[in-house]
Amino acid sequence: MAFSNIMHALPPTYRKTPKERDMTLAEIIETAETAGRKQGLSAATINRNLGFVGQLIKHARSEGLSLDPLLDTRDLRETDPEDDQDKVAPFSRDDLRRIFAGPVWQGCQSAGRRTRPGDLVIRDALYWLPLIAAYTGARREEIAGLAHEDIVTEDGITSFHFRPTEIRRLKNRPSQRKVPIHPHLLELDFLEHVAQAETGQVFPDLKRRKGRGTLSDAISFNWHKLLRAQLGEDAAKKNFHSFRHYVTDELRYRQDVPDLSRHHLLGHAISSEEDRRYGQRTPLPLLKPLIDALPRVFGRGGGSRAGD
Repeated sequence: MAFSNIMHALPPTYRKTPKERDMTLAEIIETAETAGRKQGLSAATINRNLGFVGQLIKHARSEGLSLDPLLDTRDLRETDPEDDQDKVAPFSRDDLRRIFAGPVWQGCQSAGRRTRPGDLVIRDALYWLPLIAAYTGARREEIAGLAHEDIVTEDGITSFHFRPTEIRRLKNRPSQRKVPIHPHLLELDFLEHVAQAETGQVFPDLKRRKGRGTLSDAISFNWHKLLRAQLGEDAAKKNFHSFRHYVTDELRYRQDVPDLSRHHLLGHAISSEEDRRYGQRTPLPLLKPLIDALPRVFGRGGGSRAGD
């Protein structure tokens, strides 16, 4: 409880200045109170830190250390006052039609003019990442970090295997999953793209720009420029994560997919203790028709190919 109270009292920017780096936490809190500065870490930061402590407790118990049985961090977790569903609006089917009518997929002028119409289709990360997101609901960095060995075939079904690797971490354990590849991606020669990639990465053009940056940061500028160009004012409150909300809505409301199968496809944490502990994950043959039913976002499209 004391640890939680300290996190609620610390200013969000604590120890960001040279002066505070040599101060104790109590001194930082007192200084913030005196100055009337904002106090309290974000709900996400508090929950992340509590998660680390929970892992230490779990490991200690697994090693046979005697701990108070009431020691548990789960009741201390914070609820974000702004509901996650409200932070990012989902794309609609019409949004996807407008996005994928853009030059990246239908033909652009050149590699330097991706948002201007032309005859060139460049099959690089900017082309593939939004498509895969629209057909899987996967997170941007999950897709960006795909490696050759993450494209697997089991029971005759070719799938993405989202799992931790040297270049990509996952948000949590439930995020590790297999998702069938939508037929449209196969028709667009995605497997040929994978086979021709020059490195072990499926998207070798993605490179971290800064030590703490993400692989997918490399497409951010062109992606946001394209989003604004295609959706205009409707792009407000929408970003790449809107694909994930779109797929969630498609599975939940249009297909009426059982909660457990939907969670397995999207890598959501499962709240039911029984579902977490018992039974297997939804088999790929049962997941495939759910993915196949996601609407195609455009026809085969025109333009000369480059970058395969």
